[in-house]
Amino acid sequence: MTQYSRQTCGVPAQKTRQDIDFIYLISTPEQARQIRPLLDFYYAEDIPVIAGSQIYSGKASPKNDRDLNGIEFCDIPWLLEKPDTIQQAMRKAWPKADHRYFRLNAMGVDAYRLQSRLQLLTQIPDAGLFGATGNLSIGIDNQVHRELSWAVMKNGRPQLLPKITETEIKEDARSPLQTNEHTNQTLQTTDRQQADRQPG
Repeated sequence: MTQYSRQTCGVPAQKTRQDIDFIYLISTPEQARQIRPLLDFYYAEDIPVIAGSQIYSGKASPKNDRDLNGIEFCDIPWLLEKPDTIQQAMRKAWPKADHRYFRLNAMGVDAYRLQSRLQLLTQIPDAGLFGATGNLSIGIDNQVHRELSWAVMKNGRPQLLPKITETEIKEDARSPLQTNEHTNQTLQTTDRQQADRQPG
């Protein structure tokens, strides 16, 4: 229910909550479709909502997923980005394949790709493989690391978000400190001004 709906129903308007930075949602698509409207009703429509891949069924359903609008979530490239040649061939061979198994199919594709590139990925630190399940690399711990794609729900459909570079992450990490320093300076100036106004 939006602010207009609350006013129409006679529900008193309240201020948007300021004590929450974001909400991380762990739920199924069915649960998330109920939670998002509840957050809107309880004056939390402006709070960012982030979720894992569990909220997306893997198949675009604008009518069912319109209540997920605004939620940012991560998932594998095969479900968010344009189909590559292997995915196109798979869909052509099995047009009625169950979309619930796409993530499992993608894992099989990457397992096959990795086995022929293991030596390269372990010897070259910056080497990576843009796979069906994400951007894959092998760390110094000899473990496969995976970076997922991010999307936001708009009009009931996932819309791919631009990738964030390491430089942008470092700049964002510095921003809160700079903001806090500015805020502290402002508060100190205000306190001094109020003290000057108080009678001696």
